[in-house]
Amino acid sequence: MLFGRTWDQMHQHALEELYENPDAIGELTMELREGHTVKEKVLDIRHSTGEVRHVATSTSALFDGMGNFAGLLSLSRDVTDTQDLKRRYRRFRFWMFPLVMALCFVALFVLLASPHLKDSSAIIDIKQQALRDQMANDVLLLQSLLRDDLTRRETAAMDQHMREFYQVQEKTRGPYTGVLLLDPDKRVIADYPLESKARTPDAPGTSYGGISFEKIKDSPHYVLITYRTDQKHLGGKKGLEVAFEVTREDQPIGWLVLQMDVDRLENEFNADEKTLRLFKF
Repeated sequence: MLFGRTWDQMHQHALEELYENPDAIGELTMELREGHTVKEKVLDIRHSTGEVRHVATSTSALFDGMGNFAGLLSLSRDVTDTQDLKRRYRRFRFWMFPLVMALCFVALFVLLASPHLKDSSAIIDIKQQALRDQMANDVLLLQSLLRDDLTRRETAAMDQHMREFYQVQEKTRGPYTGVLLLDPDKRVIADYPLESKARTPDAPGTSYGGISFEKIKDSPHYVLITYRTDQKHLGGKKGLEVAFEVTREDQPIGWLVLQMDVDRLENEFNADEKTLRLFKF
């Protein structure tokens, strides 16, 4: 069973035939004939299944009463699992030092590569990435649609473009409650709530000058905190808005402000005020 052979396949066959390394068997036999003590050796055998197994073999010489060599007594055991474990350990020990050094270099690079890594963490949540990508696409679309009309203050044309934009939002609704357009002095040009019954639009000329526009480092967007009053929130309900400056030939012509749906941000995108500050557009 150990050698994977029948008795007929072993009886009267040369000992070298049982092992994959016959030279080692020849040397071992010679040493025993000469009366030397031989320690246990690990030798390879090829099982009938074709699999190579590792066998630990202890062999002793047998002598007759006259001291003549009479044969060998061999005790063998399967140590394949142990040998495989030793190989894996040696391989691990061989790669451990380079791996530790590589990890140290990576850690050093992370610490020194960018001073602002401590101030912002990577957004790895796939839902947050989808949110950022959707906002970026919507901003590019709105800026391209509204830039000319915003320059000429053609509100009728802007109204038409916003209706077209909201028709798309009905199919793949973004996380917005509305969109505002401001002039360069941060006064409302037009306010477009996504649901007209949800709130009263800000009147043209309403100033955003009292609201802090927090510029996000290394990104063109600003995060705004607003408080709007309604029948349920007489003291004002906290809102999140994201503003992008609109330019034409490098000259500011106004602001595009996305009013965020706080509940949808939390429930669908696992995002909040902190997440909006981490985004890079």
